[in-house]
Amino acid sequence: MSDTLAARARRAILSAIPALALVCGPASITLGQPPVTELPETVVRPAPAPPPEFTVAPPSFGDPFAATGPVSRNDTLIGIAPSASSGFYGAQDLATRPLMNGNNVLDPIPGFTFTYENTGNDAAIFYIRGVSVEHGTDFALFVDDMPINLPTHAHAQGIANLNFLIPEMVEVVDYRKGSYFADLGDFSTLGAAKINTFRTLPQAINTLSVGQYAWIRGLTADTVEQWGGDLTYAADLSYFDDGWDVPSRNKRFKLFGKHTVGDECEGYSTSLMAYHGDWYSTEAQPLSSLQTNGLFSNLDPTTGGRQTRASWNTQYWQEDDFGGWKANAYAIYDRYNIWINPEQEIDGQVLQPDGRLVAGLNLARRFDSCLGDRCSPWTAGVQLRNDYINVLRRDQTSERALLDVQENYRVNIFTVSPYVQNETRWNDWTRTVVGLRSDLYQFDVTDRIDPAQSGNAPAGPVNPKFSLILGPWIDTEYYFNLGTGYHSNDVRDLFNPVTPTSAIARTESAEIGMRSEAFDNWTTNVTVWYQEFQSELVFNAEEGELEALGPSRRYGVEFNNRFYLADWLTWDVDYAWAHVRFTNGDRVPQSLSGLLKTGPTVQAENGVYGSLWFTAFSPRPLTEDGSLFSNSVEVANLQVGWRNCCWQVAADVFNVFNSQDFQQTFAEDEIVAIPLAPIQSRFTITRYF
Repeated sequence: MSDTLAARARRAILSAIPALALVCGPASITLGQPPVTELPETVVRPAPAPPPEFTVAPPSFGDPFAATGPVSRNDTLIGIAPSASSGFYGAQDLATRPLMNGNNVLDPIPGFTFTYENTGNDAAIFYIRGVSVEHGTDFALFVDDMPINLPTHAHAQGIANLNFLIPEMVEVVDYRKGSYFADLGDFSTLGAAKINTFRTLPQAINTLSVGQYAWIRGLTADTVEQWGGDLTYAADLSYFDDGWDVPSRNKRFKLFGKHTVGDECEGYSTSLMAYHGDWYSTEAQPLSSLQTNGLFSNLDPTTGGRQTRASWNTQYWQEDDFGGWKANAYAIYDRYNIWINPEQEIDGQVLQPDGRLVAGLNLARRFDSCLGDRCSPWTAGVQLRNDYINVLRRDQTSERALLDVQENYRVNIFTVSPYVQNETRWNDWTRTVVGLRSDLYQFDVTDRIDPAQSGNAPAGPVNPKFSLILGPWIDTEYYFNLGTGYHSNDVRDLFNPVTPTSAIARTESAEIGMRSEAFDNWTTNVTVWYQEFQSELVFNAEEGELEALGPSRRYGVEFNNRFYLADWLTWDVDYAWAHVRFTNGDRVPQSLSGLLKTGPTVQAENGVYGSLWFTAFSPRPLTEDGSLFSNSVEVANLQVGWRNCCWQVAADVFNVFNSQDFQQTFAEDEIVAIPLAPIQSRFTITRYF
């Protein structure tokens, strides 16, 4: 496609989406460099083409949703969801979306997006409710009830990296926003996503994918009867060079196994996951360098990383005459080494090695009680977790060779979190969800360089939750939600006499919303929300680390819509606006005031399908005084294909219009930025059995 045709096509799509003007309004000061658009490495690869019947994940009665509830965004949430900003989607929704890696299974969440601050296998930068939560400071992730966020990490507080996840193994995702849920604790103040993987695959999968920049991927997965139950397994191998001047040599090896015995009423499953990633990365660099050396140049060709992760997780569920039980025990080994060069100087390379063992237990009991003739179930649970972090350093390096150890810690974080929750349906049009959660922490910090900064300390926030749901009237419900929450801070400075850090930062949240399915061809929900943070975690680009800054206040609106234009055509339009400030009136760097996600999905009876997903960011402030802003970001990704019960053929094009916006921009001594990945195509063929 010529530049002229690409420009015309881009203008045509933009003119068809008037709401884009709300997102990409003029900034106070924008960068001189023309925008380069390409959101996170969204790579389209279809998830398996499952038959209409899905096996449903084990009952999640520890959560505020109904047990075996919705598994698709098309399913009704009236009478089920506890808030307007909560929802479900599953394999059926992911099957037509562009998927590059595990992080992209979060793409369908309305009002949520992500980018990357470098190439390779680093964790994504999440944006939700107007804030960059870096790698997960205020957005919690779970896979089969196993927590993913890692506190006090060498690279970033609360880092949540889903690169180990095989997208085709995802059955359903339950997402929520706000601090209104008693079963969620640390890192969930802005939202959370609970990802459930398949216990039994609908079909065996064999996939081969090839594309530009040396992209190649092979996947095999199946479910077989073994050891008195169902054994689901998958192996996923891939290689990719990203398209930058210095090849990333991005290698990923993933293994998945889950053995399940029982049925929906009683059973257990044990899963094992293993992952190894090895890569070189290109980081944000000064605009002057990009203008001189080229948009995809690299000043330090030895930056990159290496990660090895392995996990064991056993889940148990049982329904009885009084309610039910739900439990899981898990252990995670994670070794993560990343070489960064925040200031892009010869002697500025830093290694952030982190090695830890995480172990935990979750136990919940549901009581199906009644108040007279009113259904009023109770859930009581306790969550135990221990993070033993034996490797936690910051090293000065040169071309990955160690020069000096700047920081060296051993940290142990133990948490006991009891909670209780009640949901009562008072009559046909009123229900409440009330909860209380306590998190009891014990922090143990050993500074191996300066023992005077070692110590141990407890913490114990208690957080109430309340939700009122009215309706439905004419297939429309109304929601009122209140709650308090918190995020933990990096405890390395907990005993620093010069710059001490509070271990816990409290938050307060409230929202009102509406969800309507009153029209046959349109479902919609609107949320108006408000939050206050005791401390804001902001990325310091010069150090390559997060720092805890002052209190902040934010509010906003989310407007999400799905239009059923024909039996074969749906169109999603999700828009989010937010006002984010420190309480002194300063801007929060990297905060996002506007986000638009929209696109059509075509699914014809003859097996032809396709989707075009467009995302637009508003400009983001780079400084607290608001004197510098990034450019807006606009990117589109396309997937077209055909499938039947046995075969699937797909073609994916990312950054369809070759946008050249900067996906991340930082203000240091000068402006530094990293562009979106260049336009690229991939072709995939899948055989189902």
